Amino acid sequence: MPDLPRDAMHAHLRAMLAPATPRRLPAGMSSLLVLLLACAGSPAAPRELPSQLQIQGVQLQLPERGLSLAAQQASLADQQLGRAEQVQAQVGSQPGLNIESSSASWDLRGQRVVFEGEVRAVRGSFTLECERLEVEFSAPEQLQRAVATGGVRVRHGERIATGERADLHVPSGRLVLSGDPQIVEGRRRLQGEQIVLLLDDERLECLGCKLEIPAAESNAAPAGAP
Repeated sequence: MPDLPRDAMHAHLRAMLAPATPRRLPAGMSSLLVLLLACAGSPAAPRELPSQLQIQGVQLQLPERGLSLAAQQASLADQQLGRAEQVQAQVGSQPGLNIESSSASWDLRGQRVVFEGEVRAVRGSFTLECERLEVEFSAPEQLQRAVATGGVRVRHGERIATGERADLHVPSGRLVLSGDPQIVEGRRRLQGEQIVLLLDDERLECLGCKLEIPAAESNAAPAGAP
């Protein structure tokens, strides 16, 4: 290799060491960048990043998505996709859902978050339990829809509603139960093809329903009667 003049060598080294041109982050990713810097620390020397970044003790704040999430650990596949374990989350606002689950995965491009494993979601005085809950956003900070599947159970006081699937329109509080839906309150049972709970009005609608009411104790014959 021929020797370079000193001035040419210095110019060559400056070109090699010059920082790359900054790139604008995609919308909504500033919070993820803060998360990575806070958890990953500052390496002493540049190194190749793994295909998935593993993080312990995660606090994820995405106010532009209406999402606040805390988890024991998480893995980030890229700037828009991730998965977390042992999750507590606040999704949406006015009204929103407080959610706990064994795991959660998010797709910011698709504007959805999926919670799985012993899911428990609270909206006001109603508690929904299921195995899988997928929430969708229609706009920033606006939680539009939540779909629960797998052993769905909705509790409100002494009233328990069950089914295989529940579709919740979050802004209106309209929850549609399907898949052998029924409501039990005390000894009374309501069954039908489809049951609609209006959470904010505490009313319900039923399609093809059958109501079972036990005979009143006052109608029973008194003890010792002939």
